[in-house]
Amino acid sequence: MAPVRYIQGEMRAQTKNLVVGTAWVTAGVTLLYLATRGPKYAFGGPNTATLNRDPRMLLPSFVARLNLLFARMRALGWDPYLNEGYRTPERAAELAKDGSGIVDSMHSYGAAADIRSESAGWSNPQFFVDLGRESEALGLTWGGHWGDANHVQAVSVADQPGLRVAGSKTWALADKFVQQHMPRAA
Repeated sequence: MAPVRYIQGEMRAQTKNLVVGTAWVTAGVTLLYLATRGPKYAFGGPNTATLNRDPRMLLPSFVARLNLLFARMRALGWDPYLNEGYRTPERAAELAKDGSGIVDSMHSYGAAADIRSESAGWSNPQFFVDLGRESEALGLTWGGHWGDANHVQAVSVADQPGLRVAGSKTWALADKFVQQHMPRAA
């Protein structure tokens, strides 16, 4: 594994009210540490009281992989924490309006999770490097490839439209779609 190279200095993110405090680059992937500002924000972003951390609100097949991911991260000495799982349509719309999310997020289908270290929070880039490697080894899609290093989802970006169609019908169809399209664990 390539060593983590630190790049210090403030960079402005494309989203409003977020400041990128530090960027880490490892193995060609840039990991961004986002520091929030403004009274509306607390640790974790806007309206953290609405964060859903209940794994029962996620698709069962995805939860099974998350359990494996958490076990693998613990075996590496980390303390993974589900920072946010399912998003209501209202929360997704609020995040999209704020510029820090999208309306039709995989979170809204129970197929995505934001994970952080309970002890290190967002401050240790190696946690996110390990999260990416371990999630991909389990056939999950890691958001670090598009600058969202704490994000893990059940399906590839290419399979998102299919999940949106299945998920708009029933929860069971969404879970069946995930089972059929989530790659096997390595």
